[in-house]
Formats: sequence, structure tokens, C-alpha cells
Amino acid sequence: MYVNAPRYLLRKNIALRLVNDLPLGSVLEVGCGAGDFCKTLCEAGYSVTGVDFSPDAIQFCRDSYRELSAKGKLQFYQHDLDEIHGTYSAIFLFEVLEHIEDDVGALTKISTLLPPGGHLLLSVPAHQSWFGPSDYHVGHFRRYDAGQLLQLLSQCGFTTEVLWSYGIPLANLTEIIRNRIYANEKHPRKEAATKRSGVDRRIEAKFSFLLNDICMYPFYLLQWLFRKTDWGTGYIIRAVKT
Repeated sequence: MYVNAPRYLLRKNIALRLVNDLPLGSVLEVGCGAGDFCKTLCEAGYSVTGVDFSPDAIQFCRDSYRELSAKGKLQFYQHDLDEIHGTYSAIFLFEVLEHIEDDVGALTKISTLLPPGGHLLLSVPAHQSWFGPSDYHVGHFRRYDAGQLLQLLSQCGFTTEVLWSYGIPLANLTEIIRNRIYANEKHPRKEAATKRSGVDRRIEAKFSFLLNDICMYPFYLLQWLFRKTDWGTGYIIRAVKT
């Protein structure tokens, strides 16, 4: 059974606030996982391409959104980042960069897929000092500190328009729980862990009855109020290619 994780729901809620003034066009999500954000963008009027290097994730997306794909506005492909070509008005890169060893190379590649003035929406886990068993379990190379992330984007040709912290307090709590669960487990290889991370929701499925917008609303409000602090478990950024 697949359900959207609390951290994903928190990220989606705040990310959509950064999308609502972007012009409609052809957009790309790299590391689309189970495809829910792609579906939401498609329903908002965007022409959407979702890519992931996990064959299980892409098959899940194709099976789940067959009707939308048949209309030609939502397509899914199994690709590595270096296999992606074309030009897009906006690119979404949520919880992907920390899985890539060469993050400079990845952002440089992303830059080639955008025209000047094109937008990148990016999220990453925050605070390298918080790196723990849960990060190992899902195949992370690192977490990011805010200054480091801003410098990295500038180095790769982007100007940051917005940097917000997200997740507090719920994601902070769930991260503590996940770290305790995975503390004594043998961690899989990074590639296998990354492929699994977008669709493996065995823990969250046990609490699926709580994972809806009604139950999550108080946490959406709290993270919004604290978005300009540095207290959340992740950063979300909107940047423009210069």
C-alpha cells in the first residue's frame, strides 16, 4: 500500500505556494518518485514530464496515472539525470540532490535544461549536523546548511529568490522516530536505497488514516509560521537561472 509520507505532504503544501505565480508551460520533475506532485501540476494546467532512475517508481507512476498520461499532458520516463534533454520553463528537484555524490555536476546539468529566467524549485534535508541513521537508510550522501546551499546554487548559475525552512514540528518528530527505528539496521547500498526511497512507505502505511489534508492542516499552518526560521528538517528554495 502506498501513502504519501508526512514529510512529503508538508513539503508539497509549502512548495505549491511557490508555484502559484509561475507561468504555465512545460515543466520537469527530476526524481518524481510516486508521481503525486506531477499529477498535481498536470491538474493545474502544466505539461509535465516526470523522470526517475528507479524502474519501480516509473512503473508505479504509469500504472497510477494512465488516464492523465493518455491525454498527453503527463509523461513518465526512467532516466538518469545525464540522459535528460530538452528545455523546460521550470524544473522541480525535491529531495534528490542529497542522493547525488556530484551535486555541482547535477545542478550544472539542471541549468542546461532551463532558459535564462527559468525557475528551479529545490528541496533538500537541512543541517549536516543532523545526519543520522535515517539518512544512511535512504541513501543520502549529505544534508545541507543554508549558507552552503546558497553558495552552491550561485556557483551553478542560479539566483535564489526564496529560501524557507519546512517541516517543523512534525517532521522533526518523525525524523527522531525514524532515526531510532533504523539505528540498529544494516544500511543498504546507496543506489538500492535511493531507488526504494521514493516508493517505500511501509512505516507510513500503518498511519494512513492520519495522512490527509484535514489531519495535517495544523502542521501546515505551523510550518508556514516558522518558514523563515532555521528550525525545520528541510529547506525549500525557488531560484532563477541567471
